[in-house]
Amino acid sequence: MLSKPLSLTAMGWTVHILCDLSHVDSYVRNMMLFTAVFLIALLLTCMLFYNRRKARLERKTLEQHSRRLLQEANAQLEQKVQHRTRELTPVIPVYRACLGR
Repeated sequence: MLSKPLSLTAMGWTVHILCDLSHVDSYVRNMMLFTAVFLIALLLTCMLFYNRRKARLERKTLEQHSRRLLQEANAQLEQKVQHRTRELTPVIPVYRACLGR
């Protein structure tokens, strides 16, 4: 209650006496401070989850890229092995003959 009515019936008046608002001001100030702290905490939490999600997506993308590069390297190595095997297949009997086997 911000004011206290005082009835002066003899004069037909009603006087409103205002109360001290310092407790209301401190309550409002405390609520504003609490709200600011809550919003900052909420913002920091959102930033944390955003950064975790971003890091997870980057890690997933990097893993996919690494996996693809590894598969390509394996395929190239396999091709080199097959090519070298085709080159050496005709020479194997010559080496065996030289070694006496």
